[in-house]
Amino acid sequence: MRTPKVPPAWNSFFVTTVPAERSISPTNLAKMADMAARYFREVEKGGILLIDCPEYLKTYNGFEALVKFLSQVKDMAILHEGALIIVLHEEAWPERELNLLKRLLL
Repeated sequence: MRTPKVPPAWNSFFVTTVPAERSISPTNLAKMADMAARYFREVEKGGILLIDCPEYLKTYNGFEALVKFLSQVKDMAILHEGALIIVLHEEAWPERELNLLKRLLL
């Protein structure tokens, strides 16, 4: 998340380049995917993963790497009967990229 104001019951991580408690680097998509996989395994069924910073992740990793990461996390959610929620601002995306994201993630 890029907005650290979340309900206290949530297990959240702040995506930032600044080292801090409960933070993760935007360039560490592999760690984010691993954390998502562990979370879905722990809850076994019905887990919810919210990603509210895809534009920020794209800035640091590029569109192709972001799409691969999101597709992987989506597959994890499906396999564990969970949900993946991605909050994005449509105006921030070129039409081609937005259409590809919609096609891959819906």
